[in-house]
Amino acid sequence: SDQPASDTAAATKMPVAMCHFRFEYDEFKKNNILYLYEIQATEKVRNHGLGTWMMKILEMLAFKYEMAYLVLTVFEGTLIHFSVES
Repeated sequence: SDQPASDTAAATKMPVAMCHFRFEYDEFKKNNILYLYEIQATEKVRNHGLGTWMMKILEMLAFKYEMAYLVLTVFEGTLIHFSVES
């Protein structure tokens, strides 16, 4: 299709990305944390900044609710394209 990914998603009203997270208590470090279990985006919307935007939203949630950390597990072989600005 020649339509931009955002137009295609709006036309079909199908989800294009998701994340699964929880606020938890880290028993070892004795801190409240935001744990990101999963983040996904469909192929058509990748490399347009959506994942970075979602991570920034999670970072703001962690800050707002005074979480000590935003934690995620990365499995071997997983390709990550993410940068954090100070």
